[in-house]
Amino acid sequence: MNCTKCGNAMAFRSGRFGNFWGCTNYPKCKNTIAVKGSGKILVKKEVEQPDSITLVKGSDQQEKLWDYIRNGSGHAVVHACPGTGKTFSLVQGTARCDLKSQSVVYFAFNNSIRDEMLEKAPKGVTVLGLNQFGHRICTKAFKTRLDDNKYYKLFNELFPAESADQNKMQYYCALKAKELVSLCQSYMVDGTNEEELSDIIQRHEVRMPKDNSSKIISAIPKLLEEGKKRTGTITFSDQLWLPVVLDLPTPQFDLITIDEAQDLNKVQHLLVVRSMHKNSRVIVVGDENQAIYAFRGADTDSMASMAFMLEVTGKDVEHFPLTKTWRCGKKIVELAKEYVPEIEAHENNPEGDVLSGMLSDVEDQFLPGDMVLCRMNGPLVTLGYRLMKQGKKVHFQGKKFGEELLGIAQGLDADSINDLLIKLSSYEDGRLDKLAEKEKIGGNVKMQKIDLQDRMDCLRAFLIGLPEDMPINEVLSKMEKFFCDSQDEKDSITLTSIHRAKGRERDRVFYFKPEISFDGLSEEDERQERNLKFVAITRAKKFLCMVTANDE
Repeated sequence: MNCTKCGNAMAFRSGRFGNFWGCTNYPKCKNTIAVKGSGKILVKKEVEQPDSITLVKGSDQQEKLWDYIRNGSGHAVVHACPGTGKTFSLVQGTARCDLKSQSVVYFAFNNSIRDEMLEKAPKGVTVLGLNQFGHRICTKAFKTRLDDNKYYKLFNELFPAESADQNKMQYYCALKAKELVSLCQSYMVDGTNEEELSDIIQRHEVRMPKDNSSKIISAIPKLLEEGKKRTGTITFSDQLWLPVVLDLPTPQFDLITIDEAQDLNKVQHLLVVRSMHKNSRVIVVGDENQAIYAFRGADTDSMASMAFMLEVTGKDVEHFPLTKTWRCGKKIVELAKEYVPEIEAHENNPEGDVLSGMLSDVEDQFLPGDMVLCRMNGPLVTLGYRLMKQGKKVHFQGKKFGEELLGIAQGLDADSINDLLIKLSSYEDGRLDKLAEKEKIGGNVKMQKIDLQDRMDCLRAFLIGLPEDMPINEVLSKMEKFFCDSQDEKDSITLTSIHRAKGRERDRVFYFKPEISFDGLSEEDERQERNLKFVAITRAKKFLCMVTANDE
């Protein structure tokens, strides 16, 4: 696709308000084309915390934890298996405290967890998302507004293009600088050590321009330093980072609880520590075996890191297991034990069913309300077509992922399905060539190649399932409906990647292609893949089917 104003190439981008195509001649040319259906609708959810909650008897493990929360004097690290009632345990534990004389806070990893806790935690417990907490600290310390393009603009101001011919590359360099600044803030790295930066670039597969990488890397320390001074605007990552590096006055609490602690990064750890006074106690809850977000910058040993930080306070750190799941049937738990031996089924759980077989043998068992998980998205699209041909309704969970696919298809400016398939191959070849260049100089591009292949497989699987003579505008409309529309999941079969399924559960789950694996991964990536399998298995409550065959 070429710019309608200046004729230069358009590039697919993502912004705060959705995906769009932007002119590569930015900032000289600021022409953009919105990706249809990708805009964000922000709805504020008002939640009223209950005045009080009913205290109930828990399991032996829960009762020990609750007694320690109420009567103990040290910190606690709670190792909670899936379905063991993490949120319930924290609600009941904090409700047993004297909320009139003790300040208690619950830190949530994201907004959905925060809103869930708001509906359950009694009044007297402060419930905050970590970014929300950081934002409050910043806005109290100085007058500011949110602008997630702060470092993009700062790069263009401090390190402008030397000539008009470099404007296209300047746009790309500014985006990469913005990405690297955010990662450095997550790791609490100041950017002065090039070896540290190179490690971050490789770990997160940041796609650096070959001839301008040194310009970007040398800019990072200056951008971080200027970011501390220019507090009139803050980014999402600034909300966590600035309170720590500027030593801003931070509210402190008597009892601090943290959920999903396995997904936190270093700057989040430090922000939590700042909320402590010398007599504070901290209750850390999470599951090391469900840590699957290293690609987002999470500390892969977050639970151990938190435990160490608490030990240096001088207080005892007690470890509590929550291993008895109320979610999974007993047979499902037996399979999960192959990955985490300590998980156990509650005695009142149903027996549950675990089946396995070829798709052709089990496809008649898919029912509305079922969830189908797969490590990759491409096979889900092929399966979706197969189920739709049988008259079954399907729902693809992953609107943002779908919008990216739609944006790629729109940008290729094809006039037919065949033309789109041809241009898609050229697009893929171009991306692979760039990855090959990076690989030649020692870059780790394994997961980038897997990610690219998955997107291309999704698009091809979708296009091949359509009539060849279908007009291209109808193709794009169908693509938007399949990937981006919200549907009633109770009336359809949900197709989702394992990453997007975390935190969800269903009575009936099909684990599609569990045999998918990748060669040549690092030890850290191997551990993430093993955790993903454990997460997939433990989404099922009563029925789990391992669809192992490749016969679609």
